[in-house]
Amino acid sequence: MNVLLSTSNSNERMRLRDWGRVWLIGLLTTVIFLGCWEIFWRTRGFQPTIQDDWGIWAKVRRQAVSQGERAIILVGASRIQTGLHPDIFEEVTGKRPLVLAIDGSSPIPVLENLAEDDRIAGTVICSLNPMFLGEDSDDFGRSKKWIRRYNEQKWSSRIETQLSIFVEQAFVFRYTGLQPNQLWQNLVDKQWPRPFYAPMRPDRYRTMDFSLIDVERILRGRIKRELDFQKSAGPLSHEQFIDKVARIDRLIQKIENRGGRVMFIRFPSTGVVRQLEGQTWPRKKYWDILVTNAGAKAIHFEDYPTLSGFDCPDGSHLDVRDAEIFTRSLAEILLEKKWIIR
Repeated sequence: MNVLLSTSNSNERMRLRDWGRVWLIGLLTTVIFLGCWEIFWRTRGFQPTIQDDWGIWAKVRRQAVSQGERAIILVGASRIQTGLHPDIFEEVTGKRPLVLAIDGSSPIPVLENLAEDDRIAGTVICSLNPMFLGEDSDDFGRSKKWIRRYNEQKWSSRIETQLSIFVEQAFVFRYTGLQPNQLWQNLVDKQWPRPFYAPMRPDRYRTMDFSLIDVERILRGRIKRELDFQKSAGPLSHEQFIDKVARIDRLIQKIENRGGRVMFIRFPSTGVVRQLEGQTWPRKKYWDILVTNAGAKAIHFEDYPTLSGFDCPDGSHLDVRDAEIFTRSLAEILLEKKWIIR
């Protein structure tokens, strides 16, 4: 009986060792494959990019609270997220901005969220596109949804976000454009994958490099999108807009009464996009009235030679090289006006 037990235990140990070897070989094979896959795409110009979501936004939103009156908070959509370079801004002003812009979304809900938070006492730089200013709805994009999730976020979600940032920042193959379904679609379309032209960094700034993309195709898509916006537009009447300005003014006052500052920036648009914006939401009818009636600190790119000489390749966004120059000029103007104190 003892012999049988001994033999049984020996066989069990052998099986465990065999399974251990299998798992080890499997693990090493996976690591080697992923390592080769990573190197393959990196040698073809791909770099890690963070996939934007509400969890990363919430992380930056908490930093806006912790920095108090020192915080420089960027609010808006993709134009400020790609057009104001945090590294250059910090180099000129000595202050590093926090990017709370949300692509394709109205900044008004975010501005309202900041105004209602008594812990926010820093400087808010808000990019206002004509559509977001002159339309009767603030429900564009994801702003309200992300704010709600930020207010409800649990610690487990914060840890998950931090782990996700770590992995995406470390590995190129995590980029959605290199996922199996997308690679298969590229194969079907007989197209070789291209490096993403607007990758996002962990600080939520996007470097938009138009040299990596078919600019004509992007421009056509942007113009079509703007034409769709124009067709469905519901520009505010003068009376409605005055009410909206009064609401914005109340938000400004809440922040400034706590010692903070709010300023509005109109980032460049060019070509057909700028033309369509001017037709549907003319500056005199919206932007100029906001500046006058709200008493807002405001800078329109058209009013400054150093801000107005740029060409947006897609009509709506600055290339990263121009964003660096634009940011330097804008930061110097803000220092000169003493709206930012170095």
